[in-house]
Amino acid sequence: MRFQAAFLKFETWDEPIYISRRPGVVNLQLNLKYPAYAFDSVGRLLHVFDGHKNYLRSLDNRYLSKWRQNGKRIEWISKEAAIPIVRESYAVASRALESLSSEKFEVLPAPKSSPESIPYLLEGLRTVSSWNWERLEEDAKRFKRVYKPVSILPPDQYMALVLQATEGCWYNKCTFCTFYRDRRFRIKSPEEFEKHILQVKEFFGSAIVLRKNLFLADANALMVSYRTLVSLLEVVHRHFEVMPATLTREERIRWRTEHPGGLHGIYSFIDAFTTGRKTPEEWRDIARRGVRRAYIGMESGHAPLLQFLRKPGTPEDILNAVRELKEAGIAVGVIILIGAGGDRFYEGHVRDTVELLNSMPLDHEDLIYFSRFVPLPGAPYIEIAKEVGVKPLSAEEMSLQENEIRSGFVPKNPNDRPKFSVYDIREFIY
Repeated sequence: MRFQAAFLKFETWDEPIYISRRPGVVNLQLNLKYPAYAFDSVGRLLHVFDGHKNYLRSLDNRYLSKWRQNGKRIEWISKEAAIPIVRESYAVASRALESLSSEKFEVLPAPKSSPESIPYLLEGLRTVSSWNWERLEEDAKRFKRVYKPVSILPPDQYMALVLQATEGCWYNKCTFCTFYRDRRFRIKSPEEFEKHILQVKEFFGSAIVLRKNLFLADANALMVSYRTLVSLLEVVHRHFEVMPATLTREERIRWRTEHPGGLHGIYSFIDAFTTGRKTPEEWRDIARRGVRRAYIGMESGHAPLLQFLRKPGTPEDILNAVRELKEAGIAVGVIILIGAGGDRFYEGHVRDTVELLNSMPLDHEDLIYFSRFVPLPGAPYIEIAKEVGVKPLSAEEMSLQENEIRSGFVPKNPNDRPKFSVYDIREFIY
């Protein structure tokens, strides 16, 4: 069934409640405003909005709070703060189930609101109401048995289905990054990867339909050899329908309608310094197998800054990687680190990054991400920068640097330009 809803007025409720359900999600909303609650179709809490703050739950049962107050605010909240929010969420769902099952009610006019939806909504509420804080904690343990920590994703892939074909980062020496310091790099065999996929499918259950893209993890899974990558992609295609790469825009829309559980594409990180290990024809074959976009941590076009960050390559490597991927039909997401190198590298970072971006064959399929430098605890960058006297940029200086790079970029075709977007790693949650 598709989207169904009912806006209901109960005698024992002070205000009406809007209940909706679609594949993968059950939503509750008081008086079509807030508080608003979202659960997946298995019953896991997804997020809560109380009118001021949005609370997002990760699959390992941690909670990120986001709100606006003189700008954007982001904070991980404690377990003690999260428990009352979770218990209130499930209490509302249980009360709605009890009232809908036993009370008289009036169906009020609202989008899609219909008495015919009641049985479908009751089914969803029964599933949600069987959960509580303790069950979420047990579910988080299951998640940790299936996955190594999902350390980071590009923002447009936060709701992707992550499959860890590799673990860790093959290089793992960049001074500013600590995402994969907790594990050694290794590549899973096709047999091990298939076992992982089966565990992932069992874990997500019916809620897997929320995951429209597939993200091949960890840090740079596309760097594995062509033969190995093909064997891993073949395992993916045994278990999932992936949209064919050759469809037109109209055909893609039709395919999505005809394959509601299908995946729209395969996405992954790749470092810019290992793409040359595959031939152009091998990259084209990888694109035909469903890989839509590769995300490259370019960081900067300024060679001295790349050396300062201990990136294993040059701006020329980055440009060649983008060209190779684009020629194969694979879009790119280019990530620029705003504020890296502080005041010492400011001018060179802007100048050479603009020059490198303007040399790339980017179009509307591509993304340019601006990620503000965040000093991660334990990262070598902090001590190195202090030792050589690098002064960090202020928030205002970072904004200025980002604007200078944005304004310096000149698309090859103004009507076919890549999208700019912000990449705030503090917001990541899976």
